[in-house]
Amino acid sequence: PYIGWDYLWSDAYPDDDSRYRTGNAALMNVVDGLRVWKAENPDQVLHVAAPGVDRLPFFFPLDDIRTTDAPTRLDDLSGAAYFVYGLPETRGEYESVPFFENQVIGALGRMDIMRRAWGLDDGIFRYDVYELNLENRFVTPAPNGAAPEDVVFGGFARYLGYDIAGLDFWEGRRLVFKLYWQVIMPAPDDYSIMVHLRDAQDNVIAAWDAPAAQTPFSYYSTLLWQPGEYVVDERWLRLPDGVLPVGQGYRLIIGMYPAPDGAKIPVSVDGALHGDEYEIENRIAILASPP
Repeated sequence: PYIGWDYLWSDAYPDDDSRYRTGNAALMNVVDGLRVWKAENPDQVLHVAAPGVDRLPFFFPLDDIRTTDAPTRLDDLSGAAYFVYGLPETRGEYESVPFFENQVIGALGRMDIMRRAWGLDDGIFRYDVYELNLENRFVTPAPNGAAPEDVVFGGFARYLGYDIAGLDFWEGRRLVFKLYWQVIMPAPDDYSIMVHLRDAQDNVIAAWDAPAAQTPFSYYSTLLWQPGEYVVDERWLRLPDGVLPVGQGYRLIIGMYPAPDGAKIPVSVDGALHGDEYEIENRIAILASPP
């Protein structure tokens, strides 16, 4: 009945690696990946934030494996190459931290700064390893669809532009879509970002509203946005099943509103009030089938 745990009382596995591989394959998946980094950087100290993952330093005794602190601000991860989120350990470390004060967990969906590099769920434990590129927070992005005007939402976020993987939709097609923001000042509320596909008569064909950088267990709330940083909100766009009004000239409209369904906040363009939404593209087409 204890298959996989017999290493605790027998010599079936000759070394620590073998013992852990049978009892915690997910942890050894993390170790193997970090060993690759060590092999590629033999003269450097490995810096990893792994809240609660107390067994990890055993494999890297000469490196900086931070397990006792649960950082809540991205600045607290300065110098680290990776962030390890473990279940159940890391989740337990953060249980007492209010959601809107946890910038680190909120940013796990920000692929520009915390890209999930690898991970494994072995049925008992799960570990996800995020490669950190926190310097990107303060690098001015260059979107292909740069905003032609100075567009500011709610006085706190400047819209810089967007990227989209194509201008044509058809049944089943998913397009990667990114919105780029510059944070001017702290946001007063937790806002969802509205992304609508509309026709020339302003009818909503599809809506992809969501908070920024949403994952199954977190999102980068506007209450966490830090003045001076740039936020890249990446999401997938796909037409709902059964929605296929073939045609040209569809438009993408964006806005912000307090979650879950409050009134949209004001938008200014070049310093003048512009209503409560902004058109970013008017060349979207819906095709009956792939070209």
